[in-house]
Amino acid sequence: MRVGDAAEAVFVEVRDNGAPLSIEELSRAFDPFFVGRGTTVGGSLAVLWEIAQAMGGEARAARLTSGGMCTTLFMPVRM
Repeated sequence: MRVGDAAEAVFVEVRDNGAPLSIEELSRAFDPFFVGRGTTVGGSLAVLWEIAQAMGGEARAARLTSGGMCTTLFMPVRM
C-alpha cells in the first residue's frame, strides 16, 4: 500500500501479487459482480468506483508486469 498527495488530490494505491487479470478482465474490473481470476473481484471494486465518483474522485486499475494488479483511488483535496 502507498499513500501520497499532489497539489489537488490525495491517493491510496494497493498492489497485490496474485494471478494477473487479462486485458479483458481489467477493462471490466469495476463492473458489479464481475468474476475474474476465478473469484468475484468486481463487487468490492464497483463499490470503490461508486464512492470515488460520488466524491469527485477517480479509481484506476492496472496490471503489474511482475504479476497481480494495482488499484489506485484518487480523491480531490477540498480547501
